[in-house]
Amino acid sequence: MVDGQHSNVMRTKNKKPIVYIVHAVDVEGPMTETLQATFERMYSLGLSKMIRPSSENLKLIQGGRLSGLSFQLAVNFKKIFNKRSLSYLTSWQAIDPIIQEITSKKFRLKHSSKDGSPYVLSWFIYDHHEGFSDNPRFHEVGTHKIFDHYHHIFRNNKFNDGNYWHYHHPSMNGHALESNTCWSNRPIHEEIIARRIIERLWYFGVFRAGLHIERNDISHWLEMFFPFDFSARFDEKGDKTYMPGGDFDWRGCPSRWGGWHPDWYDYRKKGNMRRWLFRCTDLATYLNRLKQEEVDEAFNQAVKYGNSVLTYYNHDYRDMRIEINEGYDVIVQVSKKYPQVDWKFVNALQAAQRHLSIKSQKPRLTYKLKGNTLVVNSNIPIFGPQPFLAIQEGDRFFRDNFTDEGNLTWIYKFRNFKHVKAFGIAANSPSGEYDLAVKRF
Repeated sequence: MVDGQHSNVMRTKNKKPIVYIVHAVDVEGPMTETLQATFERMYSLGLSKMIRPSSENLKLIQGGRLSGLSFQLAVNFKKIFNKRSLSYLTSWQAIDPIIQEITSKKFRLKHSSKDGSPYVLSWFIYDHHEGFSDNPRFHEVGTHKIFDHYHHIFRNNKFNDGNYWHYHHPSMNGHALESNTCWSNRPIHEEIIARRIIERLWYFGVFRAGLHIERNDISHWLEMFFPFDFSARFDEKGDKTYMPGGDFDWRGCPSRWGGWHPDWYDYRKKGNMRRWLFRCTDLATYLNRLKQEEVDEAFNQAVKYGNSVLTYYNHDYRDMRIEINEGYDVIVQVSKKYPQVDWKFVNALQAAQRHLSIKSQKPRLTYKLKGNTLVVNSNIPIFGPQPFLAIQEGDRFFRDNFTDEGNLTWIYKFRNFKHVKAFGIAANSPSGEYDLAVKRF
């Protein structure tokens, strides 16, 4: 067995090996970085403040020609602050035409699977939080803002794109450029999901962590509700990429292009949780571009085990056309060495279900309200110990806990029932399909 291999993942007789390919888009909306802000980042990484912010100095740094820098600093800055990495799309007017093109039938068929089926995208939607103490990248701030902007894609989803959740937990100091490594100190994530259920009638079965940040408290919280997690950023450089105490740390992560159960006490390792973690890589960042070696691994694993899941990600605030073109060329070139292997673009949920041979099944939730007592039932076992209970009291949204009564029944007693404006219930099946219901007063 390779790292992360599971007994469910095996070759099916008389079927060709296949690589399922998932393109995860971390959807964060427009982003701006001023020249001053770019140099502030360089100062934090060791650039002398004697070097003033200017377009001329930036060009010299990007070309590796700025005098006075150590060799290593010059190499690092040339890599990190290259022109393409800094080519942000700073408005919806810049983003929208690109999104329109890559979601068109023409573009999708130009980047088709081996069988000619169109390119598929998995959209992981993020909310930039209200209440930041600063917003130096001029992000679109507010719950539902980005979700609503992209809603037309999901409403007219002829190509079976996926629509899931992406989340950066805000730092305690309120700085927009920092993400917290602890979720249990502020319930903002639960407020956002509660609002999504009640105000947008939406839930999800697949998750991606912002900046790939997970810790055990995050892992344990996800274990309650969401079966599939595409956050594991494996890197063959290992300790050279992930530093102890750094924001994102996947040291010891399995190298499997596919799913494995994480460990209860170390989210990076294989264990006996029920949730499935999936490996991913960068499509095009200064840390990595999708490499032939990575694609080779995915095809080799498909040959050996019957299938694999090659997952890569990028962001909507750069020109995804360029990045998709480059990544697609790598996949096509590598695939020529494996004529016996099929490869197909699918959404994240489809990839998980097919890779793990999990039968697609949707739960049906029903409820009864008797006074201030809510009784919820499901027709099949759900993923996790309880449904997600979203409550709105006045302008406040939050999650609360049921008690498990057995026989797929859960009960909750509202403590401030006269102040409740709405509540919602949502749950996933083990295959990642969800049902929800909302009651407004």
